[in-house]
Amino acid sequence: MRILNDSVSKEILSVLDDKEVAKKFYRVDRNELIDKMSEFGYRHPLSLDNIIYFMNIFFVNNENFRELTPQIMLEEFEAVIFNPVV
Repeated sequence: MRILNDSVSKEILSVLDDKEVAKKFYRVDRNELIDKMSEFGYRHPLSLDNIIYFMNIFFVNNENFRELTPQIMLEEFEAVIFNPVV
């Protein structure tokens, strides 16, 4: 995997100033993250911001990050989470 942009936006950094929120992201298992990205066909640009948004949708569920997440990602992944295909 190659990350396109190795810097994090100021908006994300401001939310990560909350140490409890930052700990939740740190504790996400990398293998689970990669498995989830593969399972749900992640195809957005691999930037740190987008990976953090993805992690928030599937693992952390922080409302401040949800507000920052691009609408297209919310629509794509939340539709799968809340309306799973059986």
